[in-house]
Amino acid sequence: MIMDENATHATAEQELRTLLDLLGIEGTVESQTNSEEAIALHIDSLDAPMLIGKNAQTLDALQYLLNRILFRKDDQIARCSIDVEHYRERRQERVIDQALAAAEKAAQNQRPVMLPPMNASERRLAHQALKDNAAVTTWSEETDIPGIKRVVIEPT
Repeated sequence: MIMDENATHATAEQELRTLLDLLGIEGTVESQTNSEEAIALHIDSLDAPMLIGKNAQTLDALQYLLNRILFRKDDQIARCSIDVEHYRERRQERVIDQALAAAEKAAQNQRPVMLPPMNASERRLAHQALKDNAAVTTWSEETDIPGIKRVVIEPT
């Protein structure tokens, strides 16, 4: 059964509220459709640090769990992203700023610059931020942390 967009948003919001209740966390949940046609859920809560966790690991786990629950209800449902107190939004801005500064440094010093280890979505942001910059090229390389890579920015 494929749900319409309003029902999908309502289902995603309700399932997230249920998860928050089970965790004993109070907060408000709002949804909207983001640019990738996914459902963007935003949580406002006094328990934001606990929901985010170290390096957003708790937030990532909550997002993964919600998507698994929703997929079991309807395998055609749009993917959901969860943000708490605009944490991901601020993090995305920091990654882009960091990539732009590193590109400037690489071009100026004519030496490669390595960004710190990042997850796949953050690396994608860095690559996208620099894709039209003719002064540098980018690629990802393995680190000693399993499943985590870093972006290397090299002058052209």
